[in-house]
Amino acid sequence: MARHRPFGPLLRDARAGKGVTLGALAAELGVSVPFLSDVELGRRAALSNERILAAAKALGIVPTDLLAAAAAARGSFELRDLGDRLRQEVAARLASIWAELSEEQLLELKVLLSSWKAG
Repeated sequence: MARHRPFGPLLRDARAGKGVTLGALAAELGVSVPFLSDVELGRRAALSNERILAAAKALGIVPTDLLAAAAAARGSFELRDLGDRLRQEVAARLASIWAELSEEQLLELKVLLSSWKAG
């Protein structure tokens, strides 16, 4: 089972590594500085997937690791080491929209996946 770094420190390191201030990222995400600070320090739950995607865009990073860390913290979806970046990005994107998929979209996805042969 893959182990992920906690979401908060991962976000803090990504933000600091890009030279973005806590205030600038908080403003970009529409949250308060104390709230975002608490998230980075692990005192609050991970951001929503929508805010994670916005943070990744603002920081100019791929959201895969942040989405995986948030999913692991929620215990709802574990993004395992899938072997290559494309598979990780597709899985992360699917995880980020999963809750918003309509029944019709889920049925379409089921048909599409059923039509493919593994291997």
